[in-house]
Amino acid sequence: MKNLNEIVYNWSYALLDLAKEENKLHDITSQVVEIEKVIKANKEYLRYLNTYSVAFETKSKLIDEAFSKFNKYVVNFIKLAIQANVAKYLLIIFKKYIEMANKELNIKHGTIYTTTKLTAAEIAKFEKKLSNRLKTEVHLVNQIDENLIAGIKIKVEDYIFENSIEAYLDNFQKQSSN
Repeated sequence: MKNLNEIVYNWSYALLDLAKEENKLHDITSQVVEIEKVIKANKEYLRYLNTYSVAFETKSKLIDEAFSKFNKYVVNFIKLAIQANVAKYLLIIFKKYIEMANKELNIKHGTIYTTTKLTAAEIAKFEKKLSNRLKTEVHLVNQIDENLIAGIKIKVEDYIFENSIEAYLDNFQKQSSN
């Protein structure tokens, strides 16, 4: 059997190539993200898809029912993964695909650290500002940081934007030691 990295890369790249060829990269990526969340929340479903005791036809019907609203290429991709006995790697394959697709789509993901939970509208405002500043589409996830006294800290890949009391105190301490 091929090594895991090769399997993951080949399958991820195959889906990416298909999505680009069909000019549906954004749509298919959104759907893969949604399916990944569903599978993560229902790991027993993934175990079921991997079992040899259930016929492929039965699994195929269940996939058609469960993912009927999704693009036929994504649904068929899952079926092919079952037939090739790589369904157990679907989460890893989808993660790698999303990473490759985001790079292709120029999308960056980051975390916004706050002392309290932000609303979706507040997060969207930060995403818009950062997207303009970084000249790329930015998606943020809110995370509570109990070490923050007040303010926010945003990390997007290697970029860190901080507007917190902690940052002001650090800056003040550096200036006073000079």
